[in-house]
Amino acid sequence: MAQPGLPGNPAQAPIDGGLGLLAAAGGAYAYKKLKGRNSESEDV
Repeated sequence: MAQPGLPGNPAQAPIDGGLGLLAAAGGAYAYKKLKGRNSESEDV
């Protein structure tokens, strides 16, 4: 009897697009927070 072959590699989850979007949103949020903090300190 022939033994079954090894299963192939599982399909990779497409996380690249989601991670890129999350990184861009985090960068925009950080920029907004830093810009807001700098404008408040100049007024004082």
